[in-house]
Amino acid sequence: KVGQHVREVSINDNYLLVEDTISGSGSILVETLWNFSSHLNHLLSDTNEIKGNSFVVKFENNAGGQIQPDSIWEDYLYSENYGESQTCKRLRLLWNIVLPCKINTKFIFS
Repeated sequence: KVGQHVREVSINDNYLLVEDTISGSGSILVETLWNFSSHLNHLLSDTNEIKGNSFVVKFENNAGGQIQPDSIWEDYLYSENYGESQTCKRLRLLWNIVLPCKINTKFIFS
């Protein structure tokens, strides 16, 4: 049974940290989606990095020692103006976790 979900975001010198705390008990499947702009569109050989024109974003995930998530990169359509759309990248993370749990996702910029 899932209790409360709390998301905290902190910004540091070269990274953004997102902490999702989920209370409750039992085993559950959690899905997180991270959508990126068209400026970040080149996946590097390692599936946890995406590149823009002048920088790279690397992802680190941790769920308190539990199993790492399944990572799936996919395309999605983003529309900035009515009638126009562009293809962008989205990272889908599927977590099989035991509650209570804290999921940390760190976005490192270089």
